[in-house]
Formats: sequence, structure tokens, C-alpha cells
Amino acid sequence: MDIDEFMSTGLADSEEIDDETDEEKLSEKTRKRRSTDTGSSHKDDLAQLEETDPEFFRFLKDNDQKLLEFSDESEGEESDGEGEEREGQRDEGKGKDAEGEEESDEHEEEFSGKSVTADMLKQWEKQLKKFSVPAFHQVTRALACAVSEMGGVQCDINDYTVQGETEFNRIVELCLTYGMSVLNHHVPEAKRNRKSLASTHHNWSKVRSPVRLLLTNLMTLTRQLTDKTVLVVLLKQIEQLTRFYVCFPRMLKSLVKVLVLLWCESSDHIRIVAFVSLRKLAILQSTKFLNSVMKRMYLSFVANSKFTSPKSRPLIVLMENCLVEMYNLDHHTTYQHGFVYIRQLAVHLRTAMVQQKKDTYQAVYNWQYVHCIELWCRVLADCVSETLKPLIYPLVQTTLGVIRLIPTPRYYPLRFHCVHFLNMLADKTNALIPIAPLILEVLDSPALMKKPRPSTSKPVSFSHILRVSKSQLQTKAFQVGCCRRVCPGLFL
Repeated sequence: MDIDEFMSTGLADSEEIDDETDEEKLSEKTRKRRSTDTGSSHKDDLAQLEETDPEFFRFLKDNDQKLLEFSDESEGEESDGEGEEREGQRDEGKGKDAEGEEESDEHEEEFSGKSVTADMLKQWEKQLKKFSVPAFHQVTRALACAVSEMGGVQCDINDYTVQGETEFNRIVELCLTYGMSVLNHHVPEAKRNRKSLASTHHNWSKVRSPVRLLLTNLMTLTRQLTDKTVLVVLLKQIEQLTRFYVCFPRMLKSLVKVLVLLWCESSDHIRIVAFVSLRKLAILQSTKFLNSVMKRMYLSFVANSKFTSPKSRPLIVLMENCLVEMYNLDHHTTYQHGFVYIRQLAVHLRTAMVQQKKDTYQAVYNWQYVHCIELWCRVLADCVSETLKPLIYPLVQTTLGVIRLIPTPRYYPLRFHCVHFLNMLADKTNALIPIAPLILEVLDSPALMKKPRPSTSKPVSFSHILRVSKSQLQTKAFQVGCCRRVCPGLFL
């Protein structure tokens, strides 16, 4: 076909379209004329209908009385009638829509997803052993349905229904047993650059949807489960899946919140597993992410170190060890944190020295403040780096100021704690810190020079207290406790 034929064909088609539109306009006019004619003969038709088909006429009379009461009046009234007829049609349409919604609701009630059976689970397991992505997708969707049913949370996925506890446990077991092997088969970890994201792999589009379901529901399970043994297993699986979590930034933030909460409020085993996952995430991510993780962990540490007892002391030490490990990952970020938080400690101390009020003294003489000094002394002692050396001097000056704030015998336990921190810092950094005068002042104290009152109590342990009561000052137990702490302070 040449260009002339093409143009002539196009013109012919346009003419046909114009003709069709003209015919449609004429047909509309004829319909309007016919509608006016039908109004006058409507009664005759109804009368004829009553003679020919009386049963149908009775049906209209019972169900559509308005149709029988139709009258032939002016064109204006006809137009009103047409409007009412349109409204009736709309009402009928609404009724049909309502019926349709009721039918759809009944249909949704009838369809609640396939029930997960033992045969279905066996079939999935066979396919997962062959690293089947479709089977992995089906199992993760079944896991999403199971978790939503267990937690009573609405879920967009309703493909499956998990009726029993056995099926639920079996679905979780399949995800934990074969999920990582399927992902490692299709999206293996890069050997040269381990920090490369899994989303850069060419097979990522195949597994992205099931991976997202798996990661989301595992994180949901960690919030819902209370069994410590199962929780440890889930956290270990999450630790293996950290390279996939980093591909979803929003989900990663939620995961960090969950892991930090478990790290500061659970048992020792759960704390350690949660910390391993946090550390691995910090290594895989950028410095900005490490900064946010460090900040969240530090604030959680401060919030959970208000009180110290023989029971809580090991947990606080564990949190300090974890924080020291995190701060050792990047000394530049650690310097920024140390500068801010050591300065914050110094500001509280200066406020107490200037105002000299009970509230300002209590802001310094508490376990949170003391544990923060201990933490930063440990960080600067263990993270040996030229980057962190400028923080030693302000930390030492702040610690000495805490000792000098209220230098009374009642606060000798706090003095011994601070002396221990400074000894540790001086030993690891070779810094010259004047500690001996702080110890010798205790030996020259009148509380130790006076003859003690007779008492049968045991020597006071300063490990979990910051001050002693007035009744304990002139007892032999207090004097013996001070002497036991003086010798280690001088010779360490």
C-alpha cells in the first residue's frame, strides 16, 4: 500500500465515523419522540396486559405499584417522571451493588485460604531440598498467614490457613532449615567484597518477594515469642540473614530496635546473640548506620544502669563489654561519641559545683553517672588509638572533679570506684594520673583515726554502694572496709 492509498483509506474511515455519529444523533432524537408517544398509550397497554396476562399484571401490582399509577401529563411532568425513573434506577443499582457486596462478603467468608496439610508440607520440603524458589515463596506466604493468625494481626495474604500448632511449628521449621540454603544457592555471598549488597546479584529479583516475607515475619516472631530457647534459634537465623536485612532500610531500622531491646532486657544468652547480629549489621553498613546503632545502644545502657546490685552487676558488665566492642570498630565515630558524652558528664558536674543544690548533687552522685565514667574509661583503655588520646585528659579531669565534689567520708565508696577506673585507664594508656593523694586522704581522715564503736556487723562491701549511712561511719566494719580498698588502690 502506497501513501495515497493509505491517506484515502484514512479519509474513508473518518467519513464512516462521521456517518455513524450522525446516525447516533438521529436515533437519540427518535428515542425522545418515542418516549413522549409512549406516555399517552401507557394506560391502554396496561389494560391490554391485564386481559392477556392477568398473573403478570398481579405481579406488577404487588411489586411495582408506581408503574401502574403512571399518568399521561405535560412534558415538564414527563421530564420529572424521567428524573424519578433515573433515581429509581440508581436505587436499583445501589441495591444490586449492596447485593453484590453481600455476595462478595459471603464469598470471602467461604474462601479463607487453603488449609495447610501434612502432604503439602512434605511436598514443599521435597522441592526446597532442590532449592525451588516457587516452593520457597509458598512456604514464606504460609508463614505470613500463620504469624498473622497467631498474633491476631490482619494480613494482606490469605492464601493459606494454619489450623494446628503442629503445622505452625512445621512451617517455621521449614523456613529456618531450608530458607538460608535456598538463598545461598540463588544469591551466594560475594567472596571478594563481603560488604556488597545481596540486591546487586542478578538473581535478586527472583527471591526478593519471599525474602521480604521471611525477614518481616521472623522479626515479628521475635516480638511475640516468650520461649527463650526458640528465641535464641530465631536470633541465630536472623544473624545469618543480616546481609539480606541491609537491602531493606526501613525494615533494618525496625530490626535494630528489636535487637537493642533484647540486648538490654533479656537473659545473657539472648543478649549475646542479639549483640552478634548488631555487630554484624554495623560492619556491613556505613558509618552513618554505625553511628545510630552506637547511640541507641549507649542510651539503652544508661537507661538500664540506674541501680546496681549483686544480681544486676553482671548484666551491666556484659553491656559495657559489648559497647567497648562496638566502639572499637571505628575510632573516628567513637571519638565523636566520646566528645559529646564526656562533655555532657562535665556539664552536669559544673552545674553541681556552681549551684551546690541537692538536685544537682544527685545528678552526679548516682549509678548512671558512675557507670558512664566507668564505660568511657574502659573504652579509652581498650581502644588504644591516637585518635582517642585527646579524650583522656577531659575524662580524667571530670573524674577527679566528681571525687572532689563532696569529699566527705560518707562518699568514700564512690571515691574508691573512681580511683579504680583511673588506675585501669593509667595502666592501659601509660598516662600519669595523680591517684596517690586521693588514697592517702582516706588514711588521714578523722573517721579512721577515731576509736570505733563496738559492733558485730561484717566489714562493709563497697562494690554495690556509693555512700554509707551516718551510723556506719564510726564502726569497725567501715574502717576495715576502707583499709581493704586502700591497698589495691595504691599498688595497682
